[in-house]
Amino acid sequence: MKNILITEDDKKLRDGLIEILKVKGYSIDSADNGQQALEKIKKTDFDIVLTDQIMPVMKGLELLKNILQIKPNTKVIIITAFGTINDAVEAIKAGPRIISRSHLK
Repeated sequence: MKNILITEDDKKLRDGLIEILKVKGYSIDSADNGQQALEKIKKTDFDIVLTDQIMPVMKGLELLKNILQIKPNTKVIIITAFGTINDAVEAIKAGPRIISRSHLK
């Protein structure tokens, strides 16, 4: 079973993602912001971190960079409703991670 951390400041969206993934059988933990997520990542091994880009305290790209330093094998998916080309380029430069359906099985 995959262990997934959802980092999202919007409670309704976070709860919706948790519900969908739990129904699919994944082990889920969640965080309200990047700093809270980083503390959990230091203590627990997650297969995948699903994070929003725009959050208070620590943005998704900063979280990605921290994860790659402390747990480089963790897959990270950044989601956002307000993405820019600069954000996408910065994420790729930080360390691209390709997630396929096979990673979720």
